[in-house]
Amino acid sequence: LSGTAVRGEILDCEMDLDPLDFGTLDRLFESTAEIATQIRLRCRNHPTQGGGAYRIEFGAGLDRRGLAGFRTLVGSHPGLSYNLYLDPTRVHVLGDGTGGTAVIQGHTGDQAFYETTHFVYGRLFATAAYRPTHYHDRILVQLLF
Repeated sequence: LSGTAVRGEILDCEMDLDPLDFGTLDRLFESTAEIATQIRLRCRNHPTQGGGAYRIEFGAGLDRRGLAGFRTLVGSHPGLSYNLYLDPTRVHVLGDGTGGTAVIQGHTGDQAFYETTHFVYGRLFATAAYRPTHYHDRILVQLLF
């Protein structure tokens, strides 16, 4: 008896990421700030074979010192430490899957169209070095399928 393995295929996807904005903070020296945002994913699967697995990876940002400990919002020296997390308890740091970081993973199933929402959780760490100014970062977010 011989069999043929049928493998699904994702034909195309669209990903929308809402901004992750900590807003205006004036008491950051006293406590951390936490927020959440969402990624909406819409995919079209192969009409007869179904879909497949996907993963969403996150880059290190402008500072590029690493992901496992923290990322840095740049704007004033020394910058503000923050990170992005897979879970609301903010334990699993989002990254590219290396160095102890996590990625968002899923499977589009066997329907012609697939739509889902994933959440991303952020934490801006309290610091005595906070200076009022505009802080920012730029992170590459990749959808691989």
